[in-house]
Amino acid sequence: MQDEYTPDMSLLTHHELLVIALLADGTPFPEIAAIFGIQQESVKRQVRNARRKIGADTEPRWQLVTRAAQEAT
Repeated sequence: MQDEYTPDMSLLTHHELLVIALLADGTPFPEIAAIFGIQQESVKRQVRNARRKIGADTEPRWQLVTRAAQEAT
């Protein structure tokens, strides 16, 4: 059975979308943390929370989310 997952990006904050888009562009966690003036662990926690919010619990689903975040920003 094929996964019919479509991420509901409206559940994410603007900040979460920006973080995900930066990750999708290949920006490393330390650089993202520096951009926002926060700790690297905070960035990782935000990503975990965002993944949980929208049910991106598998890598294929996460890839859909990163593409959608890039399109949204």
